[in-house]
Amino acid sequence: MSTKLYRIFYDCVIALRRRNRSMIVFLLSDSVELRHKMIEDLQKNDIEAFTTQIGMVREINDEVNRNYANKSVSQAQEVFGESFVFSLCDVFIYTKNSGYGRVAAARAMLTTPYYPVSVRKRVGSISSGKQCLGDGFLMKHIARDSAGL
Repeated sequence: MSTKLYRIFYDCVIALRRRNRSMIVFLLSDSVELRHKMIEDLQKNDIEAFTTQIGMVREINDEVNRNYANKSVSQAQEVFGESFVFSLCDVFIYTKNSGYGRVAAARAMLTTPYYPVSVRKRVGSISSGKQCLGDGFLMKHIARDSAGL
């Protein structure tokens, strides 16, 4: 992720925080390091943020139920789980050119909480954190994007 894109995400969260002081941020990224860097940066602004510990906890070790002891979780299961949790959020900030975030956000079937981010100024995308001060995009706007929506 570019520094500029990281900054847009960060500024968008800060802007949304002005409207909702009690928000909690759920972070997803292919980079575990990036997830933890963003959490650290947000916590400096007293914003509660979390991510899954996928990659660190690939083995399920359940002492109570031996049926699950030492079973591994596939990457497909990890992706499905994270996508499902993301779809339960109230507001969605995701990379405009990522089908992963867009599909999970669209699965929520909400009205206006979509903030697709792009470093380039594009119709139907956020290119500045200040744009997150207003309402997000409508479902019909993100439906025009790819990924079968």
